[in-house]
Amino acid sequence: MANDFKGTKYEATKDIYDTSVLAKMFRADVKAAKKAGDLPKDLKLSVRTSKYSGGSSINVGVKAVNLMIINPERVRFDVENPHHVHGAPARYTPEAQNLLDTLESMLQAYNYDRSDSMTDYYCVRFAGHVDFYHELEEASRATIAEADLDELADAAREARHEAEEQEEAAQAEAQAKYEAEHAKKVGADKAILAALPQTRPEERERDDIPAEGLAIYFEWSETPYVDAAKVFPTFAEANAHLATAEVLECNELKALNREWGGYRKTKFVVSIDGDTYTGRFDIGCDEESLEAHILAFCDPAQNPFLRAGSKEDHLESKLWAAKIEKALTQEALDAFEARTVTINVPAVFFPGAAGGMA
Repeated sequence: MANDFKGTKYEATKDIYDTSVLAKMFRADVKAAKKAGDLPKDLKLSVRTSKYSGGSSINVGVKAVNLMIINPERVRFDVENPHHVHGAPARYTPEAQNLLDTLESMLQAYNYDRSDSMTDYYCVRFAGHVDFYHELEEASRATIAEADLDELADAAREARHEAEEQEEAAQAEAQAKYEAEHAKKVGADKAILAALPQTRPEERERDDIPAEGLAIYFEWSETPYVDAAKVFPTFAEANAHLATAEVLECNELKALNREWGGYRKTKFVVSIDGDTYTGRFDIGCDEESLEAHILAFCDPAQNPFLRAGSKEDHLESKLWAAKIEKALTQEALDAFEARTVTINVPAVFFPGAAGGMA
């Protein structure tokens, strides 16, 4: 939104285009304010004008005034927090800030501002600001005795040391609390697992795997609801079994007022015409399906370890990707044929079909 500011003396001086004339009028205002007691009588200013292509400026610097300029609280903060400014007290004392605000208001009385920051449009009668001379600020800072600064520095070091000790104590307390809660949770999980059926049956040589076609089975799983004794002839049946196992374990944990955490590692084997592919499927890890898991591992674009592998690794992965795709195609065809039904269409009598058309 564009500004629409006009100083109280703008209308009366809008026909004056020389910034140096406005600066003289500002000096006269300061002199009158000092005489009236509105500004400190010992106030000394530097009023400088500058003209350049496209505009001009009036910069006012406070050279001398009998005031405490720098806020002592700010000095203390700077000593105690040499590398931080967040939360710092005001730089100037209230009296010094009030002086700046008064002078700024007197200067801006001659100005206007039609700037619009949203469109990066800058339009003022003149630029400029009011500030304290750096030397005056440093002199004000030096009025705080070195002894006081040493005392503040010592206090700051003690405060930092105390804060560090408190932080270490808090961290130790938090770590102890975490370890206690973790031990409690681990104990509860062990109790739950002990009450459930055996989750990792011993791997064994299988004699129930067909030498031809597709067969999928699971050697072990961290969830007891994966049946390591079954052999699944299709990916669809194997995926359905994994989904059922996840639901059953969720229900079991819910009954024990426990939440599902992490995932359940499951070792699977895919046999196609006697060749086997072994992998690990993580139940509860948002993996789409067994076939998607295998194809992703066989794709160099998705598997960085395969990209860094040997030529033989790439060829073997391509071979297994082709085998999986072929098995999925056959599975889809078998499913389509199983759903195909025969429709008996009754004979339709057309006049003249038997005896001919006239």
